[in-house]
Amino acid sequence: MVFLLAISFCQSLAQEDILAEEVNIFGQDESCVFPCWYGLYPSRINFVDALSVLGDVGFFTNTPNQRIYSYPSPRYNATRRISVTWWYNSPYAKNIIHFDDELLHSITITNDREIYISDIIEMFGEPFYFHVYYNTTPHTRDICVDIKIYYPEYGLALTFNLYCGPNTQTHFVIIPQSPLVNYTIYQATSTLEDLFEYISIYPPNDEQTQRHKESLIPWQGVDVTVLSPIEAIRLGRDSFVITPTPLNENNN
Repeated sequence: MVFLLAISFCQSLAQEDILAEEVNIFGQDESCVFPCWYGLYPSRINFVDALSVLGDVGFFTNTPNQRIYSYPSPRYNATRRISVTWWYNSPYAKNIIHFDDELLHSITITNDREIYISDIIEMFGEPFYFHVYYNTTPHTRDICVDIKIYYPEYGLALTFNLYCGPNTQTHFVIIPQSPLVNYTIYQATSTLEDLFEYISIYPPNDEQTQRHKESLIPWQGVDVTVLSPIEAIRLGRDSFVITPTPLNENNN
C-alpha cells in the first residue's frame, strides 16, 4: 500500500487540460487552477498574506476562530500548527485553513453549489481509491454516509454524500448525482500518505495514519453499492463495497 501511495493515483486529464471555466464551477477566479483557491496556493503563501487575501475577497463576514497547536510536525519540519475556521449560512457550513508554522498547508471548503460526483469525474477523470465515512447528525441521531475521493496530482480531495436519514439503511449507492459536501486543497506534489499523516491526530500519529491507508477502497465507479459496517460483517465481507447491483435487489 505504501508503494501504491507513492505513485500516480488517478486516471485523469493533464493539468493543462483543466480549463479555467471548468474550474470556475467552484466559484474561483478564472486564473486560479488547482491546487489553488482564490489565489491561495498551498506551500506558497504565509499566514498573514493568506488571511489578507480571504478578507479582501469577503469571506470573513464574522471574526474567524483561530487555534494554534505548539507541537512539532517532523515531516513538514514545522514547530507549530495553526488552524483558522470560519462559518457561513449555518453553524455546520465550516471552512478551515491549516498552516504549518507560517506556511499554508491545506484548505477545506464547505460546498454551496450544485456540484455532483459526475461533474468531478468528467473534469478530473476516475479516481483509484476512496474512503467511506459514517456520521450521526446533530440532535436527530440520524446517520449520514459520505465518501471521499482523491486526486493527488491536483492536490484535491472531495467528499460526497450518499445518504442522510434514519439509521435503518444497510445499503447505500454511489450515483452520478451524489452531491459534493466539501473539498480539501493541498500541495499537489504530496502523496496520500503525507495527507493522511497531516489529518491524523496532532501531533502526527503513525497508527491513525496507517488506519487511513488501510481503509482505502479501490474505486469501482458510480452505481456501486456501499454496505454499512454491520451489514458488511453480516455478509462476511472485508470491504464496504459490493459489485454494481440495483438497491432493491440487494434488499431482497
